[in-house]
Amino acid sequence: MLKPQNKIEELQHSSAKLGVDELIEVLNSPKRLAWLNFYTGFLKGAGGVLGAAVVLVLLGLAVRYLGGVPWIGELIRQIGQAAKIK
Repeated sequence: MLKPQNKIEELQHSSAKLGVDELIEVLNSPKRLAWLNFYTGFLKGAGGVLGAAVVLVLLGLAVRYLGGVPWIGELIRQIGQAAKIK
C-alpha cells in the first residue's frame, strides 16, 4: 500500500499531466477567464465566417461551371418587374 506522501506525489503528478493546475489558475482569475472566453469566441466566429465564405465561393464556382441556375435569373427578373409596376 502507498504511503500518504506517495499518494500526494502521485496526485500532483497526475494533475500536472492533465493540466488541472492551469485550469484552476484560469478559473481563479476572472479577468483572464473573460479574455480567454472573448478570444475563443472571436476565433470561433471568424472561423465560421471564413468557412461559410469558402463554401459559398465553392458553391458559386460550381453553379458557374454547371451553366448557372436558370430559374433564379427568371425569379430575380420577375421581382424587378413587379417592383417597377408598383
